[in-house]
Amino acid sequence: MNLVELKKYLKERRLTPMQDLVNRFRTDAGTIEPMLDIWIRKGRLKRHRCEGACQGGCGGCNSSDVEFLG
Repeated sequence: MNLVELKKYLKERRLTPMQDLVNRFRTDAGTIEPMLDIWIRKGRLKRHRCEGACQGGCGGCNSSDVEFLG
């Protein structure tokens, strides 16, 4: 997995749980987090924070979800 592969995967899915990334790339969150941080600093991703206001309408997201911005 490299930054381009990660970006492509996130772009296809838009809102992605960390567990999905761990499963897809067969690695641990500790390996993925620094790569996500690069895209977050560049403004391409953001952490999706669900405070429960959606009442599960978003698919049960949690604070470890990331959202592709473009």
